[in-house]
Amino acid sequence: MRMKKFFTLFAVAALAVSAYAQTTVFSATPTQAWDAPAGAETQITDATITGGQMFAINQQEAEKAMIKNQGGEVAFQCTNNNTFFKVVLTEALQAGDVISARMQSRTDTDLGLFFGATDSRPGSTTTSIILLTAEQQAWVETPTYTVKAEDDICGQSTFYIFRATGKSTYFNTFAITRDGSTNIQALSVADENAPVYNLLGQKVDASFKGIVIKNGKKMLQK
Repeated sequence: MRMKKFFTLFAVAALAVSAYAQTTVFSATPTQAWDAPAGAETQITDATITGGQMFAINQQEAEKAMIKNQGGEVAFQCTNNNTFFKVVLTEALQAGDVISARMQSRTDTDLGLFFGATDSRPGSTTTSIILLTAEQQAWVETPTYTVKAEDDICGQSTFYIFRATGKSTYFNTFAITRDGSTNIQALSVADENAPVYNLLGQKVDASFKGIVIKNGKKMLQK
């Protein structure tokens, strides 16, 4: 019996550790240059994409290069306010998710990305990653943005990416990651007689199996 309890608790501990691991919710890296037809929403296939799909939207009169070579690397390109991207996630965004990108900086302008839940260009207060003017043209990692509960993209499975400033914005290696510790999973524990703690660290009745692991202790799920 003791051996059975040991293996049960060992399995629960292993699940708890995995729940704390950082996972990739979505990632996209272009693989070759590609044009979007005018007035179209076109699924991007010339890219390595995980966790969903990505679409290029071009509302210009003429065809625009939405994925092109920039600085020797293939990049997603926002040429103006009328060219942007749609991301459709397999799993909805959650508060705490971290958005990052790699952008081509320039000496003559600030760069950045706006994110919105609708296909109209967001305002200056909308979710955004801003990259300040750099001293030279180069590929640089953007600051990360952590999704907040009050953001319009929180809880959404679909959102849009617009350029923030500058005549053209190039970005690649776009990614969204999630820290498992902010989304503790419910675990079923076979040993019903083992002590269970509430969020105050007090022992409570464990007559049901809705238990989570927090700070190494079994706790009742909210």
